[in-house]
Amino acid sequence: MNKFRIGFITSLEDLKLQKAFVASRLDMTMPTLNSKVLSPEKLTLKDLSNLLDLGFQINIINILEEIKEKRNGKNNKSKKTEKSLEQISTS
Repeated sequence: MNKFRIGFITSLEDLKLQKAFVASRLDMTMPTLNSKVLSPEKLTLKDLSNLLDLGFQINIINILEEIKEKRNGKNNKSKKTEKSLEQISTS
């Protein structure tokens, strides 16, 4: 579970809001909201602004750190693939 999702759920409970209400206020479907909560890099500035207007406590630093971690994970996977391809081609 990512830090943004934990904070999102905590804010929902603290504010006594339903996800369906939040989705409607953000002008998106529930599946879209769920997708953005699981992958906060998909959130727009408008989404974040609307969440703040609803009273959500959002730590932008956590979102940026999660994006960086995902990018680093992708880079590490591509480097491993490149090494494997080099090993195959030199065999």
